[in-house]
Amino acid sequence: MILRKAQSHDCRIIYDIRTDSSVLEASLNTASFSYEHHKNWFEKSLKNPNRRIFVADDGTGTVLGVVRFDIEGNSEALVSIFLHPDHRGKGVGTFILAAGGNLLKKEFPAIASLKALIKKSNMASVKLFIKVGYVDHGDSFRFTYPG
Repeated sequence: MILRKAQSHDCRIIYDIRTDSSVLEASLNTASFSYEHHKNWFEKSLKNPNRRIFVADDGTGTVLGVVRFDIEGNSEALVSIFLHPDHRGKGVGTFILAAGGNLLKKEFPAIASLKALIKKSNMASVKLFIKVGYVDHGDSFRFTYPG
């Protein structure tokens, strides 16, 4: 399994995973959206200096999941993650969340913490973020880098 920066050719598979009914149900934003809307957002996101999208694939090009970081200010980033339904419960989320945070920190050393907004009913995500070291702060989950 590898984690790499998203590329333009990932647009369709990311859309397909993100609009899966189980992913939408677990998301804070449950509204559906068109592929054209997603494509426009995705193209802008790849150029956004304050956003990083990483894709996990199995080494053969099969996308397993996605993590996105939106840098807020100088020292914090908002994190969002979603997994392909066929690859849940296999450690993919743990890998993506931990490896993604490490890649972000290497690129942006000033980032001191990561923040996630998670539906309290989304127990799989709650457990995942806690497992990786995030702390529940009531309205969000936060990870603080050591030092």
